Amino acid sequence: MRFSPSLLDEIKARLPVSQVVGRRVRLTKAGREWKGLSPFNAEKTPSFFVNDQKQAWFDFSSGKNGNIFDFVIESEGLSFPEAVERLAAEAGVPLPARSVDAERQEKKRAGLVEVMEMATSFFEAMLKGPQGRVARDYLGGRGLGEAMRAEFRVGYASADRHGLRDHLAGKGVDLDLMVEAGLLPQPRHVPDPGRARPRHRLRRTHARSRGAGEISQLARDLAFPQGLVAVQPAPRPQGRP
Repeated sequence: MRFSPSLLDEIKARLPVSQVVGRRVRLTKAGREWKGLSPFNAEKTPSFFVNDQKQAWFDFSSGKNGNIFDFVIESEGLSFPEAVERLAAEAGVPLPARSVDAERQEKKRAGLVEVMEMATSFFEAMLKGPQGRVARDYLGGRGLGEAMRAEFRVGYASADRHGLRDHLAGKGVDLDLMVEAGLLPQPRHVPDPGRARPRHRLRRTHARSRGAGEISQLARDLAFPQGLVAVQPAPRPQGRP
């Protein structure tokens, strides 16, 4: 289920972070904040802080931080929807009823997410393999080392026009789903689907919702050679704080 930002904000407004965290961490007042021992690490000196005004908690011993939803997920091992349902019930905030259409759209979105992640992994593997040697040399010459390539998930699309399509088909991905994800063009008067050409050359994947996204024109001023594919880091999924 997708949750609107206004719904999540209402839940956070009704439940102070100190109240939610206080069920698992013994907190003491420290100025405008609360402090306590980390629930994620064994420690003797408190390094866990809660700020109700900012609606956030900070654990300096583990490097973790977030809001009430993140805390419940981290401390109780719940999924995001489960955390929202738990805290909504506690806050007395009614959740919207699930509709058949909404469920169908969510499953469709999840399928696109998976397909885009599979395509991204394919391009990354191509860059790391023998076919990506020239591309790796080029990136190295431009100062894009392994760390930066991993951060932006840079990959390589070879000259094989059917490489991506065949790879995804081999994993059971339907051709129509590839087209809807933007990885293949809409076939136009093509009797044989095998003639559909993947649209991944000179492209950049803008990741959305953990990898699902759209294919857009690669910025020409980057002067990337033909075949390079850059994937931008995905922001938080829509509906999550």
